[in-house]
Amino acid sequence: MKHNLLDILAQELMLDQDQVKRLIARAPHSYKTYYISKKSGGRRKICQPAKEIKAIQNIIVDKVLVKLPVHEAATAYKQGASIKKNAQVHVGNTFISKYDFKSFFTSIKGEQIKFFLVERHNVSPEDAELIVRICCIKGRGNSLHLSIGAPSSPALSNVLMYEFDQIMTKWAKDNLFTYSRYADDMTFSTNQKDKYHLIDRAIRKAINNIEYLSLRLNRKKTLHLSKRSHRSVTGIVINNNGELSLGRDRKRIISSMIHHYKSQQLLESELPRLQGLVAFAKDVEPTFFRKMIDKYGGDTIKSILQHRIN
Repeated sequence: MKHNLLDILAQELMLDQDQVKRLIARAPHSYKTYYISKKSGGRRKICQPAKEIKAIQNIIVDKVLVKLPVHEAATAYKQGASIKKNAQVHVGNTFISKYDFKSFFTSIKGEQIKFFLVERHNVSPEDAELIVRICCIKGRGNSLHLSIGAPSSPALSNVLMYEFDQIMTKWAKDNLFTYSRYADDMTFSTNQKDKYHLIDRAIRKAINNIEYLSLRLNRKKTLHLSKRSHRSVTGIVINNNGELSLGRDRKRIISSMIHHYKSQQLLESELPRLQGLVAFAKDVEPTFFRKMIDKYGGDTIKSILQHRIN
């Protein structure tokens, strides 16, 4: 970087450097914590930084992290990425294996981020230290780590996973697999029967060979699927014809919500969800989207998509 990070932040925030330093000093302590329910049960901990720290994190993303490479196998948290693209690369393969990292963001520690930035991208130790303090939350003791809820966590995780994605992509190609990663969800697919046992070893070897990663697999979420089972990748079904589908349950929900909207029975609070689902259906399964137009009328679907939320 031509200018040190403190100069850039001061200029972007229109503050003097002492004011920026004070914000950074308290950044790891400035998080609000709350919980949301998981679909699978239990609760997910969300830690969101204060408004001013969030603004600084966004500057880090836009001015620093955007310049660092993200592997093409990463299908989340980058421009043009989507769960549809993540699923689409596996169409045509019969066998699908899904793996998940345990506590993905929180397992990425501040000292690992600093090592990565300094050793892999020649960021000065001083700037790397600032990035760590700005983008990490204080954990147990004095340790710092990424959190779910911080705008910089997705971008940082993607650049940190570049080497891992590179290793797994090469391994997949050499062993006739297709590999993609959506955040902490890894998907492998192949037309070779009974080859899934090779994947676990390859993942562990890749992690062990990268000194700045301390990731662990969540064994409870490992799945091996074939055409005899319900094959889904990041929530999108791949049917036995090799086509992407929303799945029966999601289709029923969408149809029911459109019906309630048309009969003016849908709660205003549910409208953003319906808008997202209809747009998602149009992208993933256009034939179903057209069926909804035929069933409920083009004006109804257009009204849903164009409705402004108060």
